[in-house]
Amino acid sequence: MRPQESTLKELHALVASEISSTSISHNAFSNHLPPGDSFSTTICSPQFSQAFSSFWSALHTGQAAPVVQQFGFGSRVMIAANNGDIEEFIDALQETETSVVEENAQAHPNREQNPE
Repeated sequence: MRPQESTLKELHALVASEISSTSISHNAFSNHLPPGDSFSTTICSPQFSQAFSSFWSALHTGQAAPVVQQFGFGSRVMIAANNGDIEEFIDALQETETSVVEENAQAHPNREQNPE
């Protein structure tokens, strides 16, 4: 196994573990899974691992920008994706998530933000 493959497998395991431990993720994604699939099983599947690997490689090389652009993220996310700057990409995504949550809280003050 090449060192890059080993690192990618470790990263996938870490990300899958982190996602699995977040209960809001289960609720947020359950509607998007095929009937009978569980969230935990899906993120630990070989298919998810392959998709993660492909996206990670594209992000690392700056080739993910056209795909990321389709999701309508702001310019900071796009610049980071285009430059292959993974740390900046993650920071920009987290900033975007925070601003969306804040906007939703202002638009719907009586709505619970973290349903479980």
